[in-house]
Formats: sequence, structure tokens, C-alpha cells
Amino acid sequence: MRNKIICVVQARVNSSRFPGKILLSVYNKSLLRHLIERLKKLKEIDDLIVATTKNKEDDLVSKIAKDTKVKIYRGDENNVLKRFYNCSKNNSSNVIIRITADCPLIDIKYVAELLYFFKNSNFDYVSNVGTNYLPDGFHCEIFNFKSLAKTYRLAKSTFDKEHVTSFIWSNPKLFSIYSYKGKKLENYSKKVRLTIDYPEDYILIKKVFKKLYKKNKFFSLEEILAFLKKNNSLLQINRKYHNLQWNKYHSKREKYKKIQQS
Repeated sequence: MRNKIICVVQARVNSSRFPGKILLSVYNKSLLRHLIERLKKLKEIDDLIVATTKNKEDDLVSKIAKDTKVKIYRGDENNVLKRFYNCSKNNSSNVIIRITADCPLIDIKYVAELLYFFKNSNFDYVSNVGTNYLPDGFHCEIFNFKSLAKTYRLAKSTFDKEHVTSFIWSNPKLFSIYSYKGKKLENYSKKVRLTIDYPEDYILIKKVFKKLYKKNKFFSLEEILAFLKKNNSLLQINRKYHNLQWNKYHSKREKYKKIQQS
């Protein structure tokens, strides 16, 4: 029997750092809509689902999903693990691709590449997060439902319930995990931040859209890097945030792992 593959976009309006960021507009479309339209080009998936909260503010997220004709699941705001588990269970999935809504420029080429690797391996969980072969804003995680169900059953901490997959990558004895490093892009890509957490991120992302969208609405990561290389000064717009969240997150992760192991 063929595995059912779903892609789940984790989205909510009430971001703690930059509320409403996924609703910001470029070319009369919200950043969330741009992301959904890109992911709809993924031929390898059976369903694309936006997983949001039951909060009134996220009625707007639900509307965007319906307007773009993708599925919507509404669940717990803070227990994102529970939201993912119920969403995946309700849709009878075997394989889950996790995408966060703060990556409006994601290139599906790299999602498909990771999925191909996952399908041809025996790992429970694979990720291209933190491998430095892609810039911030182009990462994703893929895991099987069996591991998600085990995580939902065993994970108890608020940290694990918020971060969905932290219990998996903190317990290599319970799960088989792999950090995927694809074909290395030029080191220039490490200097680029194209996720959205702050107003400066939006300014840069908007400039990328303004330059490339008219020519090709699904412009690639390579096209983005070529544009930014010719316009290097644009990287100064959000330079102060580059790697900031990643470093903070992994400091917290390492502290958490020590607690788990003690």
C-alpha cells in the first residue's frame, strides 16, 4: 500500500515577534498565499494542509486556505505538537512534511529533494535545518506518522509541545534521524536571511518579489541568490538578525538536551 504524504504549513496570525506577518502583502497577495501557491506545485504530495489555531484572528488564515483550495485544520494554539498529530491523524497520513509559514520564498526543488531522500531511506526523521547548505527561509522537516504518534504519546514538556519535532531530534536512541546536506551552494548563501520574523525581513523579501516575480512567479533560490549577489547592499537590511533566532533556539535546545540527559 502506497504511503500517503501530506505537507503541513504551520501558520498563525499572533506571532510573538511580528504579529500579522504572514498576512503582509506583496503583489496584492499575502505572504501566506504566496507560500501556498509555491507548495501547490509539489507533485509528490497527496494533500497540502494549513494547520492553524481556533483563535478568531486565524479566521483570516482559514479564509486564505479556502481561497487557494487547500485543506485547513484548526487546533490548539500553544500545543503545536497536538495540532500536528491530530491534523496528520485526521488525514490518514503516513509521511508528514513540516513547513512553517514564515518561509514565503521556499523553493520546492529542495523540499522535493529532501522528500526523495526520505522515501529512499529508512530514517524516521530527516531535516535540512541547520546544515548550512540552504539560507534561512528554505528549510523543512520530514517524518513518519509512527514517530509523530510516539512523540505525542511520550513528550511532556512545554518546549516539546511548542516545537513539534524537538522530542524526536533530542532522542536519537528512540528515533533514527538524519541531517541532510545537499549539493553545497556557494558560501554566499550563508549570508542570506529570507525568513520573516521582523519588519526588516519583510522589507528585504518584498524587494526580492518586486524584482523577480513579474518574470517568473515561482522564481528559484538560485535566481534570488544571483539577484542579491548583484545587489549586495540589500543584505544590510536585516543583517542584525542573521542567525539570531537560530542561535538562540539551539542554545535553548542544547540546554534542554542536557536536562533530558541528566
